[in-house]
Amino acid sequence: MRYGLSLLLLLAWGLWFGGQVTLVILIVALFRSDRSTAVRAGPVLFHVFERYQLGVAVVAIAAAAGLMLVRHRRVLLAILACSVLAAVGGVVSVTSVTPKMEALWIEGRSEGPEFQRLHRQSSNLYRVELLLLLAVGCMLPAVLSQARATTPEPA
Repeated sequence: MRYGLSLLLLLAWGLWFGGQVTLVILIVALFRSDRSTAVRAGPVLFHVFERYQLGVAVVAIAAAAGLMLVRHRRVLLAILACSVLAAVGGVVSVTSVTPKMEALWIEGRSEGPEFQRLHRQSSNLYRVELLLLLAVGCMLPAVLSQARATTPEPA
């Protein structure tokens, strides 16, 4: 059970963290190469990613919580806390920041000071989420080595 939950946590974390890194790389590259396309495509990419990240966040949090139930370790508590905080950032983005940005974008006011303020807020949320997920990634080897070490070898 520990091995399965550890594997599920690793996969969900990898999809979540990797998705965020990929999104940032693609958005930056798109804005550098073709700003007009980026202005149209960016909101769509963020809209899709925000829902995706919440899905993998639920899986990662459930796996970390399941591991906590099986084996109480401080590293698991730290992983769970960082994952929950990163997910909270995603929820804030989906429920508060992005809808306001999308409304301004639809109104054609994506160059104004209010949009820029929301964009900074969104960027800061993504940075914090990335740092929290990076911290989870740094702690995962301890969980994975422990899960493997305690799994009995077949006779």
